[in-house]
Amino acid sequence: ILASYLLVIIISSTTVAKSATDAQQPSVIQAAEKEAWELLDNIGGDRAFQATFLYTSQAHQGSTSAPQEGHVAVQEHKYRLDLQDQLIMNCGDTVWTYLKKANEVQIRSNDPEQAATVPWNVLTRYRQEYHCTGMHDQMIENSACKIIDLQAQDADHVLPRIKLTIDQASNHLQCLEAQDQDETLHIFEIVSFEPDAVFDAAFFQFDPTAHRNVEIIDMR
Repeated sequence: ILASYLLVIIISSTTVAKSATDAQQPSVIQAAEKEAWELLDNIGGDRAFQATFLYTSQAHQGSTSAPQEGHVAVQEHKYRLDLQDQLIMNCGDTVWTYLKKANEVQIRSNDPEQAATVPWNVLTRYRQEYHCTGMHDQMIENSACKIIDLQAQDADHVLPRIKLTIDQASNHLQCLEAQDQDETLHIFEIVSFEPDAVFDAAFFQFDPTAHRNVEIIDMR
């Protein structure tokens, strides 16, 4: 009888402890998300920025691509992404993809779902499209950093998982890692980062006069 009584106490205590832990867990996650959003508000959100980066991709259980240097500028839902072989410009309504070697530009209407495939857009869409699943401190090359893990609210999102590394001293983005549905990891290591950058509207629009004899393919 005593053994049965003790067993009941143990089971009851375990249940209470588990309930307390379950009750606490959401509040811990909510606190982490609140802090994460405050950090990201100082980087992206409604603020414009530009960055130079080194891009690599790691296939799931596969090889890693050679580093490729690039430059990105973001202002709200507009962006300009300059890579080695192509230039992508999105003014919010229209997207131009300029293929440098072919001297060809493809013009499309802006598709919000397609825009979601651009990892940089997470810095303007994190509140609408992601949950913060964790945040912790980490020393990286003698710099104190915050690591923020995000998971898409929609399980079918093209980029379901994002990891952001932010330098605590400068409050600048150090690295952005995005995992796609094929579990390929897209890594952007930041070389330079400029918050509160100023751009005019033309910066996000393709100028055919700047590219002599460019072939224009309008797919709208």
